[in-house]
Amino acid sequence: MRFDALYLRNVVDSIEQRIKATRLDLSGLTVFTEAATGAYCVTPVIAAMAGAKEVAAFTRDSRFGKIDDVVRDTNCLIRSTGRALPVSILREMTGDEYSRYDIVTNSGHLRPITREHIMMMRPGAVIPLMYESWELRRTDVDLAACRERGIRYAGTNEHHRMLQVFDFLGPLVIKALHQCFVPVLGSRVAVISNNAFAEPVTQCLVQNRAEVFCVGPENCFAGTGVSRLYGELPGAELDQRIDACVIATTPSIAGGEQYTRDVVTEFVMKTRPATCIHVWGDIDHQALRQAEVLMVPAEPVSDGHQGLVMSGAGIEPVIRLIVGGFKVAEVLARNADGEFDLGFCQIDI
Repeated sequence: MRFDALYLRNVVDSIEQRIKATRLDLSGLTVFTEAATGAYCVTPVIAAMAGAKEVAAFTRDSRFGKIDDVVRDTNCLIRSTGRALPVSILREMTGDEYSRYDIVTNSGHLRPITREHIMMMRPGAVIPLMYESWELRRTDVDLAACRERGIRYAGTNEHHRMLQVFDFLGPLVIKALHQCFVPVLGSRVAVISNNAFAEPVTQCLVQNRAEVFCVGPENCFAGTGVSRLYGELPGAELDQRIDACVIATTPSIAGGEQYTRDVVTEFVMKTRPATCIHVWGDIDHQALRQAEVLMVPAEPVSDGHQGLVMSGAGIEPVIRLIVGGFKVAEVLARNADGEFDLGFCQIDI
């Protein structure tokens, strides 16, 4: 991704505003995190702008871009801050890195954080999950090893008034529907969800005057004002044709055993939408493509990973997400006795 000077200045301004709003302060702390492409190049830069003493950011080639892209994007953003930031981009990782830092983020290029890694971590080190605690995939972090070693961890309260990350989910889905030539206005859209994604997605669809059909637990849709609830899977059946399905279910690997790949796929097959937006959850992507359902994203994602990532709604939700994750790290790291403000932290894991 190529960034022009004006765009970069706005990104730096947004980071500074969010750091100020959350009072994020990593001074005196060292951070081991990832460096990534596009919007996610903000991760190590946010830590450094928040005062971290040292930031090591590991990167590798991925489907989103090559190492050279990561280095270019990250250094471009660093230059735009007008400051000398203590960020080192690591092209190789020995594993030793887990033993050297106060904060180790549960970020893509560092996962999985295994028992071996955790047993190497220094006393007092912490792991921010970098998302809400209920979204944790069992393979991401060995929590049993964390408890044994005394390594504190917590998720981010993305609903916090200084973050409000979930408010970007609706626009993200609207954008995906528009790109598939589903006008939303006047469209019939089924939202299949059993988690906190249901409410912001449904509310945004309703505000854009779609006719919404809700499938999932009643409490997940309680704040949406939509009366058309069709029950939970398996067993729910729609009584009308729909234009699109939005799948935002909790995958089995994160504890959503009821909404399995077969159950969700069978429901979509029966509804026969022209378009299926895969936000999150278990689904047989290939089977639906073969049934001539237009899938977004076009290619299947790894089990437990989101199909639509927050950067699809722009860089602002990514900044809020990363700042929130580092705020959790700060709170954990500065409160070794375990007494910490639960405003930003989620520890119900």
